[in-house]
Amino acid sequence: MQKKNKLTMHIHWFILWFSLLVGIVFNVPFFQIVWPTLPVINNIGMWFLVFTFLYLFYSLFFWPKVTKIFAALFILFGGTAFYFNYHYHIYITRSTVASLFETNFIEASDWIGLSFIICFLFLICCPIFLLYKINLKFPAVKVLIKQRLAMLFVWLLSGLIIGCVWHTDLSLYLKRHYNIRYFLVPTNYISSAVDLGIYTFSTKHKENTMEWVKKTDRNTEPHKKNLFVFVLGESARDANFSLTGYSKDTNGPLMPYAHDIIAFKHTQSCGTVTRVSVPCMFSHYSRKSYDERSAKYAANALDILQHEGIDVYWVDNELGCNKVCRHVPTVYTCTTRSCFDASLNNELYQMLPDFHKDTFVVLHQRGSHGPRYDLRTPKQYQKFQPICEQADLDMCSREAVVNSYDNSLYYTSILLADLMEHLSKLTDEYNPVLLYISDHGQSLGEDNLYGHGAEYEFAPAYQKEVPFFVWMPSATRKSLGLDAKCLQDMAQHQVSQDYIFHSILGLFGIATNVYDANLDIFSQCFPKLK
Repeated sequence: MQKKNKLTMHIHWFILWFSLLVGIVFNVPFFQIVWPTLPVINNIGMWFLVFTFLYLFYSLFFWPKVTKIFAALFILFGGTAFYFNYHYHIYITRSTVASLFETNFIEASDWIGLSFIICFLFLICCPIFLLYKINLKFPAVKVLIKQRLAMLFVWLLSGLIIGCVWHTDLSLYLKRHYNIRYFLVPTNYISSAVDLGIYTFSTKHKENTMEWVKKTDRNTEPHKKNLFVFVLGESARDANFSLTGYSKDTNGPLMPYAHDIIAFKHTQSCGTVTRVSVPCMFSHYSRKSYDERSAKYAANALDILQHEGIDVYWVDNELGCNKVCRHVPTVYTCTTRSCFDASLNNELYQMLPDFHKDTFVVLHQRGSHGPRYDLRTPKQYQKFQPICEQADLDMCSREAVVNSYDNSLYYTSILLADLMEHLSKLTDEYNPVLLYISDHGQSLGEDNLYGHGAEYEFAPAYQKEVPFFVWMPSATRKSLGLDAKCLQDMAQHQVSQDYIFHSILGLFGIATNVYDANLDIFSQCFPKLK
């Protein structure tokens, strides 16, 4: 008996309408890219191919008793993919899906804005509610199979005809616009999830190639201890650093210390997401050879330092270390959305009295983590106005978005300057060094693209070029025997995050079979190594 208050719909009509819903609504970002680049007739052909594919795809999943379960999941995941594709033009890739699983509530809450709520209510909740109210009508299984095969044959034949007629143009188009696959729902999130599963559970990896370690004491003043403060920025991009040429004064607080700063321009990141860049830069693998499965079996820079008797600490403003700090003491300074990076400085200052030997400390900032850049900067330091105070960046003016982002860099500069001032007072007891580098860059609306996470080969320079500098007072250079002019000359070289592992070990005088002096920014500046 038909249930009351429920619309009865034959399964074939349901698949048809469901395919239209996904093909038209959830794939708007896909067609926004396609439409301007194809003639009208080819656009019609592309739409028909997408619709045909969707009909064939959903026909594989929509069977008695499981149709509504699968349909609800497709709506949930498809609506979420649509939101990030449409509002931020974020590519749905393996790294994007992996980052989703590794994020925490504090990070995720920054993405919840008015547009997300509207999308969730009208594109996810309403369709799922309508799905619940529909009474699906299925014929007998044998009849259903015959009907399904017949319909599949018709749609497949139509798709093949279109594909054959348009084969040459389609092949050429897809080669030129390879990245559109990251916007096609549902294949973008399904293929990315499958790719992640295969990649994660694959047993193939390179064995740990660390065979020997040799340490040379570079310190010419034994009464001093080496203190290396590594400030790991978040989502800062080189293009907005005035220290390397940006027109707005985002690094003004650093200018009193500029004579001791070696700044590198256009430094290339290892990846466009934290989960790739951070483990990669602390490993001995280069960007091209890096494989997270192999990195799990290799000692990273922190492990080697600790093995050589150097105290190592990871201090984190609740972003996580992506397992880089799994073997070293770790402190989380904050567990709320409103904490600022000043908590990292304060934690370091409290720890200083306990440093009685060579020490390496990582301060992992929230830095310029988006999309709520305004939440990264205290009100009194929001120098550039107006600002964007919502997660829906596309609803703010570009000027407001950039100002909010630049304020976060200005605040970072204030904290770095405070560290330099504090550390410069300790030169009688320590050889202080401060290194700052961001994990990856960020897009701020260029080409309608926001955030980060694009496939490295197709990512804009804004997501791959990060600020990188080393502050080293003259007292430290003297104690370690480093040539100041040589260091400034090194700043003219094109470097990348591949240099981080080797430079950290090189400064502490540690050599291993995987250490490469050519990737050590300090190696040429030690007189005895020339």
